[in-house]
Amino acid sequence: MRKLLSGRVARIVGLFMALMASLMPGMAALADNPVLTGAAFWGDPEFDAGKALSYESVDVRVRVWRGGTDGAFQEFEVPRRESQTVLDVVTHIQRALDPTLAYRYACRVGMCGSCAMTVNGAARWTCRTHVDKVAKDGRLTVAPLRNLPVIRDLVAFEPEGRSTDLAASLTYAVRLLNHRSIVVVLSDFLAPSWERPLQRLAARHEVVAVTVDDPRERALPASGWLDLEDAESGRRVLVDAGSREVRGRLASLAERRVEERRRGLAAAGVDHVALITGQDYALPLRRAFALRAKRLHR
Repeated sequence: MRKLLSGRVARIVGLFMALMASLMPGMAALADNPVLTGAAFWGDPEFDAGKALSYESVDVRVRVWRGGTDGAFQEFEVPRRESQTVLDVVTHIQRALDPTLAYRYACRVGMCGSCAMTVNGAARWTCRTHVDKVAKDGRLTVAPLRNLPVIRDLVAFEPEGRSTDLAASLTYAVRLLNHRSIVVVLSDFLAPSWERPLQRLAARHEVVAVTVDDPRERALPASGWLDLEDAESGRRVLVDAGSREVRGRLASLAERRVEERRRGLAAAGVDHVALITGQDYALPLRRAFALRAKRLHR
């Protein structure tokens, strides 16, 4: 059964960003605070590698919604700069003033709509909204979208379901990324029909597949009856873990899935980093990216 890995994902993302910064100079600007809280994503629009930021002495006073539906506004002062967007302002708050702020963005170029928030009472894409055009007397009020459930702070989302469509996500990445990029796919790959989309993505980009496995999902303890629930589908099943035959069948099935995944990743020609829960993530990540850097510089 799948596990919810939000805490593990945050740690892996932080380690990955630090390693990429050490191996690729162009990523150094992102390594100061690699783990973005909540639903924030890396690829900070405020910190463009190799480009100096020229702040003016004038500040903009920003009221930002904090918490869930019963939260409240918190005020910050953010330095003004030329061509500053509302997303730049929110990112500065998260990076420099309060790392617990949760927000969401992806493409940064006005295509995906992930950064949509309520700015001074109107729904706007914050990556396309310049502070000079919306700040009233040097003030901004930023809140989550009104028509969606508030997850936390500026993150509001209406999920279509609890399941993950890996194939659709990979296909979307192929359409979205126009320039050759490094794409990291963090997944258990326990999903249908992901092989072909992954091959198409790997044909145009450098792809690194990071898998996280829990040993307890391969070898159940002899502990009697277990009531298991799939975190995505909500399906529940009773398993007789006290039966040696049942434990053997489950272990065999788990090994077969791992082998099928290994063959699919190899056929796609992607780099594979295998992580195990309960073990240090840093060492296998550093080893994998060091080998990758050595191979690319031959």
